[in-house]
Formats: sequence, C-alpha cells, structure tokens
Amino acid sequence: MATAKILTDHHLTCVICTEVFTDPATLQCNHTFCKSCLLKYTNTQPEAIQAKSIPCPSCRQLTKVTTPDSPVEEWVSQLKPSHVIQGLMDDFGPGSKAAHVNICSVCKVQGKTTPATSWCSVCDDVFCDGCLKMHNMMPMSRDHEVVGLSDTTKRKAKQRFICKIHKDEQIKLFCKDCRVAICHTCCSIKHRKCDDVDTLDNMTPVVREHLSNQNQELKLKMTTSENRIIFRKSQIVEIESQCAKYKR
Repeated sequence: MATAKILTDHHLTCVICTEVFTDPATLQCNHTFCKSCLLKYTNTQPEAIQAKSIPCPSCRQLTKVTTPDSPVEEWVSQLKPSHVIQGLMDDFGPGSKAAHVNICSVCKVQGKTTPATSWCSVCDDVFCDGCLKMHNMMPMSRDHEVVGLSDTTKRKAKQRFICKIHKDEQIKLFCKDCRVAICHTCCSIKHRKCDDVDTLDNMTPVVREHLSNQNQELKLKMTTSENRIIFRKSQIVEIESQCAKYKR
C-alpha cells in the first residue's frame, strides 16, 4: 500500500491540478501532465502557440508539434505518456487493481481516485490526508479513533473503540446536542435530557456528505487560484518578453 501511494504521489500526480493523471501526456523534456491541464496552460502562452510548440509548465522547454496547422487541442491530444508513466498508470493508476484497493471514500464520491492513508473505526471509511484533516476538524467525528491503513490494525481498532468511562461498552451512539460519541450507558445517565441522539451508523452518511461538500468547496477555490496563477505567469512571461525587446 505504501509503495503504491509513494508512486502515485511522486510519479502519477499532475503538478498543475495536483490530482492523479487523467489522460496523461509526456513532453520532450519528459515532464508529464494531464492533457486537459496542459491544454489550459498552452492556451495562456501565445508566444509558444505562435512558435507552433507546446511549452512545459515546469521547465519552459518547448515541444515541437507534428501537425502545426492543426488546432491547439489536436496538438495536445496527439501527445502520449512515456512508456514508464504508462506502465505505472496500468499498475497503479485509476482503473488498476491497486488503485481500487484503498481509495479515499470522500474523494470516490466525487469521482476522484486519491489513495487513502487512514481508516476511521467509527465511520468505517478510509480517508486521504486532506479529507482526514476535515474529518478530524468536525465536532461530530473529531473524537473518532483513526488508524493507519492495515487490515490487522483495522481489526484491533474495532476492538479498541470502547467508551473511556464505561470500559466494557462500545461507543455506538452520537449525541448531536453535546457533539460527542457515547455508549448506551452514557446515553441513559449523562445524556438522558438531550433531545437529539442518533446511532453512529446513521451519522456516517451525514459525515461523508459534509466532508464531500467541504472537499468540493476547497477544490473550487484551488481551481480558481490555479487559474489565477497560470494567468499571472503568462503575464510575467509577456512582460519579460517585452522588456527583452526594449533592451535590444
């Protein structure tokens, strides 16, 4: 599992969208990006388009296109991933057996394939690092016991999720009024006057939906920021080009 995550994080993640490659394309400089990300970036580089080339967002090296008279969309669509990247995608990318072993439960709802790194013994869901942070920030789930991914650890954690006050009882309820996970004895003694107590099983979809909504909001903000960065970079390149012309 760890090897698959390392490979995905370091070799199968697009630096533009920070997601696992979707239809990857490798440039002559050997840098690889999602075709959709590369197309968006290329469209912000008028000088490269004029030179009938695709610029690398990482190192700026130009890749000459084979059909210069075609639209920019065709330039990018004709690019292929390197043999190494394609091999890794086949073994660990979306659709592979390794990719489906442990995909973040929240990201999966959004059609993402982010590898999971942790498991919540109460929600019985797996989370990536980003979604786990949101999970741990939510009052209804921040007290849940979360462990690293492992079937052995998973079983042990399930056994360990016992009420801290009543050591012989498992935590199976959640008091929405007090925003705390409790056992049946806690419910009958300390929370008998609370109006809204539900089972953890019923709360799991609520937690997942809330995490999914927060994740989508963050992704939208990230996309907006990335588009601004790409636009600013293109402006800087244009200004530098104009300065170079004046110096001549």
